[in-house]
This record gives sequence, C-alpha cells and structure tokens, in this order.
Amino acid sequence: MSDAVVSLTTPEHLAGLPRFDAKSATAAAKRLLEFHGMIGNGDSRQDVGWTAMFARQLEYRYTETFDAIYPKFKARTLIPVDNRVPTGAEFFTYRQFNTAGSLAQIVHNYADDAPQADIMGEEFAQRIVSVTSAYSYSIQDMRAAAMSGVPLEAKKAENAREMIERKLEDLAATGSLAVKQPNGTAFYGLLNAPGVVATTQVSSGTWAAQYAADTSQDKTTSKAAIANDINAMRQTVFNATKGEAGDIGTMTLIVSTPVYSFLATTPRSILYDNTGASLLTWLKDACGLVSIEFWNRVDTAGAGNKGRLMLYPKDPRVVSLIISQEFEQFAPQPRNLGFLVNCHFRTGAVEVRYPLNLTYMDGPSP
Repeated sequence: MSDAVVSLTTPEHLAGLPRFDAKSATAAAKRLLEFHGMIGNGDSRQDVGWTAMFARQLEYRYTETFDAIYPKFKARTLIPVDNRVPTGAEFFTYRQFNTAGSLAQIVHNYADDAPQADIMGEEFAQRIVSVTSAYSYSIQDMRAAAMSGVPLEAKKAENAREMIERKLEDLAATGSLAVKQPNGTAFYGLLNAPGVVATTQVSSGTWAAQYAADTSQDKTTSKAAIANDINAMRQTVFNATKGEAGDIGTMTLIVSTPVYSFLATTPRSILYDNTGASLLTWLKDACGLVSIEFWNRVDTAGAGNKGRLMLYPKDPRVVSLIISQEFEQFAPQPRNLGFLVNCHFRTGAVEVRYPLNLTYMDGPSP
C-alpha cells in the first residue's frame, strides 16, 4: 500500500469526516429516491401504481358478455299467433254467424207452413296499433366499438327489439286502457278479455297452504282439493259450451310463478312413489290437461293483485295474438355526428272469439 493511501486512511485523517454508517446510508438512499421521484415525503410508496399497471396485463377478460337476464317472453308460445292481417290495415274484422229458426215441425200432407231456417251474422272490428322503439350511436361510438371488438350496433338493435317484445307481453296479457276500439271498449288482453266467466274456487286458501296444513296420509286430502279446483274450471267451460269445449285433452292451464314452483317441486307421493314424479305431472294427467304452464303476467292479474289461474284451449279459432307487422328497422338517419335508427311493430293484441271457451279462477295463488 502506498504512503498516500495510508495517509488518507489513518485515524487522524478520518476524525474530521462525517460518519457513513447504516443509518446515514438509509437517509442517503431515501434522498436519492426522492430526487428521482420514486417516493414522496412521509415514506409513502409511489410505486404501487406500477404494480397495478402490470397486474392489468395479467388480467383475463372473457370475450363473451354476460348481459342482464329478464323473464322470458311467453305470449307467442301461450297464444296462437295470427299473421294474416296486412301491415297496411288500421282495423281487422271478423264475422260470426248464428243459426235462426224454430225446430222442425211434424205436419200433415200438403202443409205450407214449414218453419224456415235462417242465419244471423255479426261483425267484430278491432284496432291495429303501432309499437315503436329506437336506438342511436355516434361516429366515435362505432370507432371505439370497432377498436374494442364490442358489437355495439347489434346489441342496441337487440335491446330495441326486446323493448317491443316486452310491450307485446303487456298488450297480450292485459291490453291497454289508453287504446279504444271502434265500439268504444278498451284494448283487452287474454287475462281480462270481456265475456270470459270466472270459476269459483272449490277449495279454501292457496294450494301451497292447503298442502302444508294437510295431515292426511300421503297428502291425499289436499291433492284431491287441488284437482277439484282444476276440474271445476273444466266443468265451467264444458257446461257453458254445452260440451263443445272443455273436454279431456283439449285445455291448457296457466298458473302463476309461485304456484308452478310449488307444483313442480312437490313430489306426487311422499310415501309410495320413488320415481321422482312431481305434483305438476300428476295433476296434468289426473285432470286431463294438455299442459300446465306458468306466466309471470298472471302473478298479479287476480283480485287484490293476487295470482290467477287461466284455463283455455290453444285453438287459433278461439283465441289469437294478432301481429300484422313483425319487428323491422328503418335506415339510419344522420343526426349531427351520429345516426338514429327507428324500429317498428304492429299488433292487434289478443282476439278472443269464443269467450265461453275460457275461464279463470282467483284464490289458489298467493
């Protein structure tokens, strides 16, 4: 070692220099990081954002979108659709004929007073209404959507169509009091169609409550009571039409969502049946029904906003959902730096031509 180096490291030379121990090294490092903007005063870390930025790069994003789910539209499946009315029609009319004349008589030879047969006709007119919705998008919306891979226009068009279908559900169920028919009556739906008579409930209370309170073996008392209510509805139709409607294997029963849930999740037998069959399937066969279906629109259609049962035949001659123009979109209209797309639909709601073939009951639904 040279004398110069030795002279600089002697205790006499180090005595006047500042100490550079661990504590001072920490302070020096802190000042260096503050100088480069890596940390701030108070020892608060500023590099947290760096970690988050890299974490986003490790994030997996699903290409599939999980959109909000709403109750299914069921009007088209529960009511036969009639598309025969032209889209340009403002009204549609159907004619109903009835026979006239007394019974044939037993007469003597050469009698000239034979009873004459005749027919009487009546016309029923109903209005067609337009239902509209629209959606819009800007130029920048489309460019941003193209960059991100989101089918913005298709999703907005789908939403516009769902808005119209949701309105069709309302009209098919209960019509609209704001729309007047040519005869001055309101725009009715399946659940409040004029001329449909009610059936008085035979049992007492809701079906679920009766079943829960039943102490008989295998719940035979409550199951019989439920079946009796449905059969009472069939009898109402059968008697009112003199046997022309309401026969076995011709009728469909619509129930509320809570009633369907109860029937579908309750076993047919709690003692003897291990097949997993439900009370729903048992009732369909026991009461001679085509099907038992639910519709959330009947959940509050009964008296006091309670549920309602509806029994009817899915016969297009008896009841139809009139649609004269299916959903259509018009050409985009320029609006400033964007476009507006109008959508259109035309319907005559529900036409019940033979109201005596239908009946409803309030009481079994909560």
